[in-house]
Amino acid sequence: MLRLLLIVLLSLPLIACSTCSAPSAPDKPEEAVKAYFSALEKSDCKSLREAAGAELGERIDKNGCDAALDDYRKHGLRLVRVEGVVPDGRNPAVMLARVVILRDGKEALVILRVEKESSRWKLASL
Repeated sequence: MLRLLLIVLLSLPLIACSTCSAPSAPDKPEEAVKAYFSALEKSDCKSLREAAGAELGERIDKNGCDAALDDYRKHGLRLVRVEGVVPDGRNPAVMLARVVILRDGKEALVILRVEKESSRWKLASL
């Protein structure tokens, strides 16, 4: 009986933490945009690659994370705000995000392509 109680008590943290996990994947396109820029600001290559999909992910794979971070630092690239997200219209797995970025000290409104890959939104173009 004591042995059973000990087993149950030792397994409680495992059971309780079965819901513990890494941060969830972005379930909204704007969260994917924010995740990408957050990873840039933190120089977090792993998170940067996880937030990038399609052409942007391929470019990071080809040129390396350091090249992406160097470009970010060179131009002082920052996300100011996400103004809105609309469907692409040609593909239900693609959304277009209207964002304001700071680049070379100037604000610019740009359209970013966000794609759903394996039920996770990822920034596809920058």
